Amino acid sequence: MKTDIASLPVDESDRARTLETSQSFLVQAPAGSGKTELLTRRLLKLLAEVDEPEQILAITFTLAATAEMRERVLSALQKARDTAETSDEAPDIKLARGALKNDDRRGWNLLQQPERLNIQTIDAVCLAIAHETPLLSRLGGSLSPTDKPQPLYTLAARRTLARLGSEEPLSSALGALLQLRGTSLPDCQKLIAEMLDKRDQWGRVLPLGQATLDWPVVRGALEAPLRRTHEQAIHKVQSLFAGDTGLAQELVDVLSHACANVDPDSDLMALNHVTDIQHLTNHAQWSCLCDFLLTQKGEWRANVPTGIGYPTGREGTAPRARFKELLARLDANPDFLAMLCELRALPPQEYSEEESQMLQHMLVILRYAVAELRLVFAERAVVDFVELGLAARQVLRTDEGESSELADVIA
Repeated sequence: MKTDIASLPVDESDRARTLETSQSFLVQAPAGSGKTELLTRRLLKLLAEVDEPEQILAITFTLAATAEMRERVLSALQKARDTAETSDEAPDIKLARGALKNDDRRGWNLLQQPERLNIQTIDAVCLAIAHETPLLSRLGGSLSPTDKPQPLYTLAARRTLARLGSEEPLSSALGALLQLRGTSLPDCQKLIAEMLDKRDQWGRVLPLGQATLDWPVVRGALEAPLRRTHEQAIHKVQSLFAGDTGLAQELVDVLSHACANVDPDSDLMALNHVTDIQHLTNHAQWSCLCDFLLTQKGEWRANVPTGIGYPTGREGTAPRARFKELLARLDANPDFLAMLCELRALPPQEYSEEESQMLQHMLVILRYAVAELRLVFAERAVVDFVELGLAARQVLRTDEGESSELADVIA
């Protein structure tokens, strides 16, 4: 089979590099781009090098993906066994021949014992790790995974809400939640159940297992992504204006004229200090600029209203014309409007004190809800896949987030 060079993927050299088994690679690609084929080839290459096939662990997300990869490996091995070697055969068949030679040399008999191919779902791997140290991972050997955990979340949420009026601070926290959600118990129950379903996502930030809570530290961690989003957006818009320094300077000049002609108590005076686009360093300043340039609907102003530094009459004719010309220049590049609308729509980068207090209440509630959920797991002798992942992480990581001693042993 002759290979047409023109038909090869544009990233063929990068794909070939992944066969260098002495190195690690992160492969990111869309569906249908050949990731499974790439992993299959690497697995075949490794089979030609290891002492035992179980030394290779291939992890997938679903059972279907596990079956597909196993079938591809076995199909390549079978084809290599059944056909004579040629100089222009497919790459996976070439790799399969190397694997078969190692198979014959070491007596694996993979085609007769395909179960020796260590291809598992990530949930199965987490379960195996958790069962290595059941006490540390909080899981006993009798617990079985369930793929229908929603009723368990609901039961744990209902039991948590049933403790309203009991001990503090849980009772006060539940009261605050009920007030926030319009005193709707079903709504609160649904909210808690949904949070339990996603506890692997927020559990890293909200330290449920700690005896004491340093709320300023937790709050800072929760607000960090918001601050980062603001910083990235501001950097992006400043870079956009840096690409047209003439336009940026014209914007600053028009803004300066407006600030010089508004009332001292005008919101626009917050930008009175701006003599360079780089002086706009926070969300409040950019929001003020957006109000100066855009309508409430997020469009460029068609007319220059009074009250933003441009008086009516003949004395305002020239500066109003300059303002409209600036808008026309900005409108010529759609990126400016999109970026300003994005900035205007950003959420606050820090919580209000009321929001902060509600988050503390939610942390108290979630601590009890997680404890109730684990009791439900124990009663039903089941566990969800989220708990498997959390349990495996606890085995492999210390409280400080470092690799544990057991991690090297298990690996």
